[in-house]
Amino acid sequence: MKRLLIIVCLVWLVFSFTDRLYAQGKNTGNFGISLEYWMTNFEGEAKSSGGTEVKLNDDINVNDDDNTLRWNFTMPVTDGSALDLSYYTLSYSGAQVLTKNITFNDVVFSSGELTSGKAEADIFDIKFKLFPLMTADAQLGFILGMKWAQAEASLSSASSGTQKASVDVPLPQVGLALSTEMQYVKLSAELSGFALSISDTSGSMLEFDVRGEYDFLPNAGVIGGYRYDRIDVEQDDDSADFTIKGIYLGGIVRF
Repeated sequence: MKRLLIIVCLVWLVFSFTDRLYAQGKNTGNFGISLEYWMTNFEGEAKSSGGTEVKLNDDINVNDDDNTLRWNFTMPVTDGSALDLSYYTLSYSGAQVLTKNITFNDVVFSSGELTSGKAEADIFDIKFKLFPLMTADAQLGFILGMKWAQAEASLSSASSGTQKASVDVPLPQVGLALSTEMQYVKLSAELSGFALSISDTSGSMLEFDVRGEYDFLPNAGVIGGYRYDRIDVEQDDDSADFTIKGIYLGGIVRF
């Protein structure tokens, strides 16, 4: 009972403090930086030129749970538009005795041999958000941007050495963005995707993000949400199909 009373008092103090700050007027600033701790779940497949498709989770036992940090920079362009830049890196690894032969870069990894695998990626995102429909507490708009995926998968064993396959592909993205804002709480959702095929390069992406933000200071707050991000790219017969999803927590500051 005593602990419950302390928690209630702390919550009341936080909201009281927030109300007083907001009574002075919220200053959203011109530039925002957020850092997210993303607790990801990974599913991936990879293929090299002259090779067979490798299911990284099933064939190599690449771990499907890991965490990463995602940076995001936001800058208003006009009253109804903003530019977002984000970056995150991924690295998953695992090993197991193969239950079948796998060919990677024309090299055969034999059944019964202990083989390790790794999946890595650097993801760059740039989004221009335009909100033609705006009310006092809600916005509906469009997303135009590009997602740049630099992904690599590798297999290693004692007899076959290390073999790698990599792709480096920029993908356009279009989508919708919706947000609603109350006194110091903001809820938003975004959906974007695209498919592209040019010469020996092709790819598709799909991203869904829903999040909440609580601003305990006029220029700072905490954020939390869920993100689904799938990238499927092929370049010069090397391919990577990565799905990353999970909840995230973080903070945001504005200047």
